[in-house]
Amino acid sequence: MTSGGHMHIVVAFDGSDGASAALREAYRIASRTDPQAADTLDLLWVLDPRVDAAAVQAEHTTDAMQIVEARAHDTMRQAIAQLQGSTQGAALPAVLHSIVAHVAPHEDVAACLKRIAGERGAELIAVASRRAAGLKGLATGSLAQELLRISTLPVLVVRA
Repeated sequence: MTSGGHMHIVVAFDGSDGASAALREAYRIASRTDPQAADTLDLLWVLDPRVDAAAVQAEHTTDAMQIVEARAHDTMRQAIAQLQGSTQGAALPAVLHSIVAHVAPHEDVAACLKRIAGERGAELIAVASRRAAGLKGLATGSLAQELLRISTLPVLVVRA
């Protein structure tokens, strides 16, 4: 926690139910810290042009990525609005930002999450896990497991 009781959490977000569960858990943590200091929750949607551009029909990859990025921002705005609606009119105990980042050519999604969380000054990364538990989950790998392996920050894994 930074000085003054402020906490900064990056939530890996992709619009899935699991990501929404991770957001709710990060919000719950933010609600428990110093009520005098507004915490920061960054919803971070990581795009990989090699994968995400293929999901959209456009003449150029750049055009496709602009469409995907706009959709990501819209989905995050909806998630924030839904979270605000769940407080029944009470002020949120956190400042929420929606951020879309693109993986660098040498990165995967986990490395990008780690990099952006560091650049943003986060103290915790919240991520959903959709993989099977136990040995099967270890064998198949996942974003959460890779993040746990490479992150220098604490990682909150929320079961989806």
